[in-house]
Amino acid sequence: MDHLHELIEKMTAWKASVGNIEAVHQPGDAELQPVYGELIDLANLYLGANHEDRTTVRRMVASNRSVKKVLDEGWFLRSVSPDADFTHYLRLNLAAVSMTDGGFDYRGTLGKLKQWAQDARNRGVDPAPHFTEIANISNDQASFSAKGLLTQALK
Repeated sequence: MDHLHELIEKMTAWKASVGNIEAVHQPGDAELQPVYGELIDLANLYLGANHEDRTTVRRMVASNRSVKKVLDEGWFLRSVSPDADFTHYLRLNLAAVSMTDGGFDYRGTLGKLKQWAQDARNRGVDPAPHFTEIANISNDQASFSAKGLLTQALK
């Protein structure tokens, strides 16, 4: 998982160089494109990481409001087409929810999760295995945990 730790270091450096993303950037800004790619790499690595590395990622995201905001808002997925591979797109979204421990507002996150589950069903994809898998690797200690939200969204 050296690449995972390398990405975590990049995200930490990015916090210092980019600053407050809400004040400085808009979704789709050209200078954010490399960051989007790194966050997609991070989400993919997170899905295959061990418990210790996932915990490290969640701590890094929690300490970096800009990274958490980009993940929570889904800005980093602008370059991933849901039409190309919806299952991959869905899993990246679910990984973002897990990495942010449910995002900034659990109600908004729950609404997004329910919409993604319905979108999956509409495309003939059973969302349950994906939601369950990512719920099982998510933090269950947060007050409104990603694990709880992922489980609740399927109801």
